[in-house]
Amino acid sequence: MSSKSLWVMIVLAFLLVIFSFVLNFHTQSISDELQDWNNFGGYVGGTLGPLLSFLSVVLLIKTLELQRKSSKSLEDEIERTKQQDKLKTFESHFFNMVSSQKNNFDSFYLVFENSKVDGVASANNLDDLIFHLKSRGAARPHVHSVISKIDTHGSLFNAARIFYVICKIIEEHLSDSEGFDEKTREKYYQTLIYFTDFALLRLICIYTAYFPESKIASHITANKILRRISKRSGLGKYISDISL
Repeated sequence: MSSKSLWVMIVLAFLLVIFSFVLNFHTQSISDELQDWNNFGGYVGGTLGPLLSFLSVVLLIKTLELQRKSSKSLEDEIERTKQQDKLKTFESHFFNMVSSQKNNFDSFYLVFENSKVDGVASANNLDDLIFHLKSRGAARPHVHSVISKIDTHGSLFNAARIFYVICKIIEEHLSDSEGFDEKTREKYYQTLIYFTDFALLRLICIYTAYFPESKIASHITANKILRRISKRSGLGKYISDISL
C-alpha cells in the first residue's frame, strides 16, 4: 500500500465520520453549549482514534520497510564497489603477468643441432620436427626424449610455468568465494589466450602434450574452461595433431 493511498483513506474516514454525524443530527441547530461540543469531540475522537492508530502503525511499518530497502541498496552499492576494487587489483596483477610472459618469450630459445634458435622460429622448428618424427612412426617416448635434448635450459617448462601461474591467478582471484562467476573467469582466460603469442601457445601445447606427468601440464590440461576455449579457437585440433 502506497503512502498516497493511506492519506486518501484517512481523509475518507474523516469525511465519513463527519457525514454520519451530520446525517443523524442535521435537523438540529448548531449548539452553543460546551457540553454538546465536548460530546461531538468525543464522538469524532472515539470513532477515528482506533482507525488513526491503525494507520499510524501501517505508516510506521511502511517507513521501516523503506529504511530497510534503503539500507539494502547501500549495502549492495558497497558490495559492488568492493568487487570493482577487487577486479581492478586483479587486472593490474593479471596484465603485469601477461607482460612478464611476453618478456620471457623474447628470451626463449631451443637448441637445434648445436644452434640456438629463438622466438617464433624455435616454435616453427619444433613443430616441423615433431611432425617429421610422427611421419616416420616415432614412438611417444622417443619424441619426448628428443624434445628434452633440444630444450637444454628448460625453456619449455619456464614458458608453461608462467602460463600456469597466470591461470592460478585467475582461479584464485576470481573464484566463487571471492564473489565472481565462471563467466567472468572465462572472459579473462579468453583474454590470456588472445594476449599470448600464437607461437608461445603452440610451445605450451607441445609441453602439455609430451610432459603430462608435470604438475603444471596436468593442471593446464585439466582446466575445463581452457579446454572449452581451446576447442573454439582451434588449439584443441593443434594439440591433437602434434600428440602421439
